[in-house]
Amino acid sequence: MIYVVPVPAKLGQLPLGWNLRMLQLGFVHQSNGQSDPLSRSWNRITLGAGLEHGGFSIQIRDNQRIRAHGKDDNPDLVEYIGRGEVNLAWSQGTSTFGATWRTNYNALNRGSLQFDFTYPVFSDQPTGLRWYVQLFHGYGETMLDYNHSQTSLGLGLTLFQF
Repeated sequence: MIYVVPVPAKLGQLPLGWNLRMLQLGFVHQSNGQSDPLSRSWNRITLGAGLEHGGFSIQIRDNQRIRAHGKDDNPDLVEYIGRGEVNLAWSQGTSTFGATWRTNYNALNRGSLQFDFTYPVFSDQPTGLRWYVQLFHGYGETMLDYNHSQTSLGLGLTLFQF
């Protein structure tokens, strides 16, 4: 559950042409859906903001974990996956570029960095079916392997521009 509050244009004007576009508050549950001993999950409260400048946008989010009562399958999860994230996006013509940095605020050798690129399959339908490329490096690509650093390259299709 994420509640997003749009910021009116007059209130969101910031220096250097930036605009505060939204604020968000949420409760998020993430799980890999497995049973013990492969079960991994976490609940968190999120607080974030989104800014824009032309075709460039930044979303900043902080995650505060809600500790599990009883047995915790992954008590050190946030030390690897991170407590905060910064999402950068840039739309250039019909291409989109994105970068996500997740950090635990304490150690730069944890967290992750992810790059995304999309491009339309059909030039006459730029918001339709798109080629998708993703490069991921760091911790937390999967919930099961959250405490193992990985590097992966993904190729595929996405149904729409986001």
